[in-house]
Amino acid sequence: MTVLDLLWAQIEPTAYITRDQFARGLDEWEIEPVTINGELSFAALVRGAEFHFASFGTGARITMGMIRSRLAPIMDRHGFVTTRTPKAGADRQHRFNRAFGFQVECESEFFVHYRMDKKCQ
Repeated sequence: MTVLDLLWAQIEPTAYITRDQFARGLDEWEIEPVTINGELSFAALVRGAEFHFASFGTGARITMGMIRSRLAPIMDRHGFVTTRTPKAGADRQHRFNRAFGFQVECESEFFVHYRMDKKCQ
């Protein structure tokens, strides 16, 4: 399976768009596949200052070093990093965001929007 296939499989049950629309929406994103022990385990997605890390359920663990190494270039370019997490069903991700240093910037209908400034890192 490709990174696109794995990402689509995660959102497809709740998506109100087609797979083609989803793929076109990713055109502006830099997508880095992360392979661990020969298995596609994660993808790092970056668009401007926005960062996301998607896990593909292989049991591989995301390390702080893996994330820091991907946040550093964003910090250098923009001076901050943003991410967003669904409000519902993502308590673990919210705890991780806060533990890593992200601060709640605002909330929208479905997401909590986080930001980490260079000075806070």
